[in-house]
Amino acid sequence: MDWLTFFSKVIDSTIWPTTVVAILIIFKSPFSKVFQSITNLKYKDLSMDFKRDLVELEEATKGDDEVQEEAIEENVDTIPEAKNLRIKTRSREEEIEQVALISPQAAIPLAWTMVEYSILKAVMRLAISPDYPPRNSSLKNLELLRKYASLDNDTSHVLNKMRMMRNEAAHGKYENGSISTNEALEYASLARKMVFRLNKISRK
Repeated sequence: MDWLTFFSKVIDSTIWPTTVVAILIIFKSPFSKVFQSITNLKYKDLSMDFKRDLVELEEATKGDDEVQEEAIEENVDTIPEAKNLRIKTRSREEEIEQVALISPQAAIPLAWTMVEYSILKAVMRLAISPDYPPRNSSLKNLELLRKYASLDNDTSHVLNKMRMMRNEAAHGKYENGSISTNEALEYASLARKMVFRLNKISRK
């Protein structure tokens, strides 16, 4: 191989990497704007998905707030435990509100714990599990409530949807900043409605 051929091959092997680097340097600003817009679009899509799910679930639970407040007011004077329960519930809601202000995404699993505990409590109260209920998944306990208790289809749908939203938030499907504080508080409000429904169900 002569020197001319050698230099020709060296140039051939380096020209494309050099060209690519040069293009990236020259067009660094336009490319960064494109990538930023793609990232923002991804965040918006995730946030819209979460918000869309919230709207669907809120439609399915319309009227629950009024019924819930009336029931609490009726029982608070006649049942001593009701006043303590209301204080405890309010304390948990304040905790969720504080977390939602700092990290809305972290508030979703926290709010779900209220629902998960109420599902477990309902299964244990009704004695409908052949296994030790605390060892069951929330999904299995929900199936037991559908099969042996008065858990209606609409409530079951809302609970399963909330469970999936919780899993997506806990496992990082929703990127940081994609769930707003208001959306986290709306999810917590749905959790409170579901707790109220679960406390009312009875055995078939």
